[in-house]
Amino acid sequence: MEIKRLLEIHEIVEKMRKNSKEWNTASPEERLALHEENENRGNRLRGQYGIPTVYCEKDGVWYVGQIGVVKLYDLY
Repeated sequence: MEIKRLLEIHEIVEKMRKNSKEWNTASPEERLALHEENENRGNRLRGQYGIPTVYCEKDGVWYVGQIGVVKLYDLY
């Protein structure tokens, strides 16, 4: 994978990570907006970069491939 592509993926994941941290202290409206932003970024990672991101509503964690195996934030 080329460096530019890896940097783009890393930037997207960092924004997702930031939103996830902010979610903990956000109002219900802000939480919804943060979640929607991360959903859009997860969709972008799947569609544009071929990374099979999966969100688990039960634990609020983003995974790669399937729920419960590899956490997105641990991988990128």
